[in-house]
Amino acid sequence: MNKKTRFISLIMVLLFSFLLISCSGDNNLLAKKHSVIFYDYDKTILKEEKVEKSQSATPPANPIREGYDFIGWDKEFDNITSKLEVNALYEIRSYLVVFKDYEGTVVKEEIVEHFKSATPPDIPPQEDYDFIGWDREFDNVTSDLEISPRQEIKSYRVVFKDYDGKVLKEETIKRYQAATAPTNPTREGYQFSGWNQKFNNITSNLEISALYKKTYKVTWTDDDGTILAEECVVEGVKPKYKGVLPSIRNAEIVQAFKKWNQEIIPITKDTVYKAVMTEALPAKYEIASDQDFITNYFGDIIYVGDAEFVIIPEYIKETKLISTQGKSSHLFEQRPNIKGVYFVGSKNIIEMSKLFKNNESEDLELQYLDTSNVKEMVSMFEHSQATTLDLSLFDTSNVTNMEAMFAFSQATALDLSSFDTRNVKDMTSMFENSQATTIDLSSFKTSKVESMGWMFSRSKAETLDLSFFDTSNVTNMFMMFSESKAKSINLSSFKTNKVENMGLMFADTQITTLDLSNFETSNVKDMAAMFASSQITRLDLSSFDTSNVIDMNGMFAYSQATTLDLSSFNTSKVTNMAYMFTYSQVTTLDLSNFETSNVMDMFEMFSYSEAISLDLSSFDTGNVTNMSHMFTYSKATEIDLSSFNTSKVINMSGMFYNSKATTLDLSSFDTSKVKEMDSMFANCEAIVLDLSSFDMTSVESMESFLVNANVQLGYARTEADKDILNEQLDVFILKES
Repeated sequence: MNKKTRFISLIMVLLFSFLLISCSGDNNLLAKKHSVIFYDYDKTILKEEKVEKSQSATPPANPIREGYDFIGWDKEFDNITSKLEVNALYEIRSYLVVFKDYEGTVVKEEIVEHFKSATPPDIPPQEDYDFIGWDREFDNVTSDLEISPRQEIKSYRVVFKDYDGKVLKEETIKRYQAATAPTNPTREGYQFSGWNQKFNNITSNLEISALYKKTYKVTWTDDDGTILAEECVVEGVKPKYKGVLPSIRNAEIVQAFKKWNQEIIPITKDTVYKAVMTEALPAKYEIASDQDFITNYFGDIIYVGDAEFVIIPEYIKETKLISTQGKSSHLFEQRPNIKGVYFVGSKNIIEMSKLFKNNESEDLELQYLDTSNVKEMVSMFEHSQATTLDLSLFDTSNVTNMEAMFAFSQATALDLSSFDTRNVKDMTSMFENSQATTIDLSSFKTSKVESMGWMFSRSKAETLDLSFFDTSNVTNMFMMFSESKAKSINLSSFKTNKVENMGLMFADTQITTLDLSNFETSNVKDMAAMFASSQITRLDLSSFDTSNVIDMNGMFAYSQATTLDLSSFNTSKVTNMAYMFTYSQVTTLDLSNFETSNVMDMFEMFSYSEAISLDLSSFDTGNVTNMSHMFTYSKATEIDLSSFNTSKVINMSGMFYNSKATTLDLSSFDTSKVKEMDSMFANCEAIVLDLSSFDMTSVESMESFLVNANVQLGYARTEADKDILNEQLDVFILKES
């Protein structure tokens, strides 16, 4: 570039600069600037700056104002053309206030401005509680809030007052809690008895008043007036003596406390109780105390003291003694050496059962026993070893049960002439196995007795005159005289119209004659073994009504009777005739009237019988299942079995074992169900049999069926018949083997 060109360029630049200055209207050579001021809400200058025309101002940092949010400026400042004042803009801050109930459920939401107060909802308190406010403040809110109610269990004022209104104690108690009572107050002539209302579960304000009961003085004295104890007893309450009961003892006698001179009743005044003593007893008697007794598993009271002669108090361990027998034992079961006893509360004793059972003392003092109210004397002297018993002072007027009273007793004689038995209902086993050879029963009233079973069974009494016995209500005479040693028994007054059981009644008795013509047997169901092993040589049973008898098992077994007239017997209901005539001495038996359609068992019915012939053609045996040993060792040479129906018989084992029968017609026999035929004809000496009809298909056992038997099978009229019968015999022998 040449000089001329450079010059021209310089001129042009200067010219352009001049033009710019002229257009601005300023006489200065530089451009003009404007003032921009930023103010806070309180006119505090936040920032001031000079900004060239048409340029933007730069704001200060966002200002902060408590409780407000900055939201900007009140003017634009991005194209400054003149002086400018810019003010900060704010919006007041607000918060979410949430109110919840006791369960945490929202019940109210509210928007609250900064530092303003929220308005709470109305929340009722829960049952049993008081509302006590909210869990935080909400009157100058500065943040979001969650507010929950506060509550506490209700409290109540409890006041304890004395009888005169004096406050004894006052306290505040939470609901459902218990108040604590003050020390029991006192009042002259009275006994504090509690409070007029309960305070163990407070649910309201309470005023509680003390209660009192009137008291009286109770004095306990010995029989001579010596004071034993004194006490104050509340009116209406029965007093109770808590000391040791008085007693009197010297070298000669002993007296125990018996009772107080007046009945102990609820107190209504000052009272004196004076001891009353028992009668004087020999000094050998000792007074038992609670320590002399134990209670077993069943609750029975058992004496375990060492005295042989003992005074039993009315109360044992605060229990009134009314019985000498418990569920499983008796009072003296652990002390069989007791020789004498006196019951202080004898009037209370209604049962003396087992009192001397198994007692080992040879002598017993019974004169101090008061039995006037006793109802039960069951087994009182059972197995007692005392050889003599003085029962002359016994009052038995109220006794209803004398079961086994003298059973197995060793007393050699029993004088019961003073006994009043008008109320006795049970004499079962009363003298069973008693060793007494003489028994005085002359005073006995037996009109109420219902059971005489075993009454004289195995008794050693030599004679039994029962001609005055009223047996009109007796239903049980089972084993009444079985094995009795009596040589004579008088039953002339016996009324037996209600008796149902005469089983074994005269079994194994020693008497040789017996008059039973007065016996009414229409209700008897059981005559099993009634005369079994009896020594009676002649039995007149023509008056017997046996229409209801079910069991005649062993009725005449081993009986010594040589004749029996059974023509009046009605056996239509009998189901059991097993052993009925086993070992019977009767040589002739007429059983043509026997109705046997219900009989099921004829086991050994005629075994060892002396009857020389048996006509059983009238027998209906359709229900019999057992004929085992029916004619074993029978002496009968002729037995008519033509009507026998054996379709239900299962057992015929030994039926004719060692029988003397020479001919047996068994053509009617149905043996299809028989399982046992062992020894059926064994040892028969000479017998003709036709067994062609025998069905052996069910037989399971026939061991020794024909062993040692001299048997001819059927009647062989020709050689051919004989061959057939011998083949039949071979079949049975083969079957047997």
